[in-house]
Amino acid sequence: MKENLARPVASLVYRVCCFGVTFAAPGAASADTGLESELFGAPQQNTQPATNSTADTPATASPGAARPSSGAGSLLKETTIGGRADFTLGLGRQDSEPLSKASWTSSPSAYLFVDSRPRDDLRGYLRFSIKPQNSAGAARTGAATQSQSDTGALSLLELWIKWQPAGQGVFWTLGRQPVKWGNAQFWNPTDFLAEETRNPLAFFDDRSGIDAARLNIPLEGANANFTFIVSSPRSSPVTSIQAPAGDRGSQNQMTTLTELQLATRAEWSIASSEISASFAWRENGPTRYGIGLSSGLGPLDLELEGACTAKSNLTFFQRLEKPDGTVTAIPRERDQLCLPQAVTGLSWEFGYADGDSATLGAEYFWNGLGHDDPLLELASVVSGNATPLYVAEQYAAAYVLLPSPGSWEDTTIQATYIKNLSDFSELYRLSVVETIMEFSRISFGANYRNGLGEFRVDTNDLQALFKGVDGGLRTAEVFEKSTPKFSLDATFSVSL
Repeated sequence: MKENLARPVASLVYRVCCFGVTFAAPGAASADTGLESELFGAPQQNTQPATNSTADTPATASPGAARPSSGAGSLLKETTIGGRADFTLGLGRQDSEPLSKASWTSSPSAYLFVDSRPRDDLRGYLRFSIKPQNSAGAARTGAATQSQSDTGALSLLELWIKWQPAGQGVFWTLGRQPVKWGNAQFWNPTDFLAEETRNPLAFFDDRSGIDAARLNIPLEGANANFTFIVSSPRSSPVTSIQAPAGDRGSQNQMTTLTELQLATRAEWSIASSEISASFAWRENGPTRYGIGLSSGLGPLDLELEGACTAKSNLTFFQRLEKPDGTVTAIPRERDQLCLPQAVTGLSWEFGYADGDSATLGAEYFWNGLGHDDPLLELASVVSGNATPLYVAEQYAAAYVLLPSPGSWEDTTIQATYIKNLSDFSELYRLSVVETIMEFSRISFGANYRNGLGEFRVDTNDLQALFKGVDGGLRTAEVFEKSTPKFSLDATFSVSL
């Protein structure tokens, strides 16, 4: 816990506590169930509101977000090139700071894709992002300075091909591909394969995919779909493994057979319900089982997800009181055969005026991989074992979504509330997304954090945790600056 303490803090705490800073422009996202019409069909426009992107495999961008390339060859005629550019500004203020001392951030980024469909049964897709490694921001607080020069970080998000062998009712996908399991809005404990946690407040799911070979077997007569996946761990999306000096060979990550992960998922549609069962196994990693249910209950939509993890490779902690009266956190093992996780969610869409509707939703999450003590939660963050919104043992969330209210046809408004039931810290967010013409979007967000814990921390309360650790005070300051009580953000996005 003391070793390399400060290194993971900035990125992890920012991800845990500063949700929803960027809302993407109309990009590439549509559900992929493995059926032929969705694997090789025409591009579909994404109308998903800013609650939860449930994309399994993005399709091409919506109209206005892409320009077909020109050319005489059949390949060029079936190739689409597009993307989006985002520019985000953020402003945060601590409790005791005057407005003139508020910290600000600026962050540009770009997402580009190439989608090629040379034949009806063959498709290739490439998507990558470009982001500065050192975004200018927080200059007034000393966390960063405007004099720092940004260096671009190129991240490969997706690179895959799909094909259907002639005369066979199966579909293969090979390469870096997004695989998103689970339909709940805020928590997805059955999303076993993702190497990054989804931001539930982001307009689109911009996580990098996994390196895998996937086989889909749809049984349309039985309303079922079966998926089999073999995946390997990948390096950080912004870091490549350099070949030794004098070695002109590949720079790909080296993986042994024991590191390969095997996973399978079965999905059935029965009446108005969808049922899923998932399994993932790795010899030197955890074994995970999951079930899911999506169903309509009259005017309500019900979402249930349950997961069980055996042989978890996470580090857990317990509180220790020293003879001198100080308190610290020490590692401990959890050797249970099953560490459970469960999500229950309900949503209700109703009309409130002529042609206008709203959606109310709520979720509860029990997390057997979390802690019920604020000290232990922060210890898991510092050690690099924390996952955003999976730090504590219990959570609850609620949201109200208003798409195109009244005469505001190009506006989407959402209010979100998330509470950590283990440390009672809270996050409130109000966001407004405005579409400008068909190729650009601007969003505004306001965050308020309350309590003391995952969503709101204070340097004075953290000094005991970091006492005696090299750079501990500086680490505590980073925690505090990552969770300002009030913060504002604005993002301008342009489709390319």
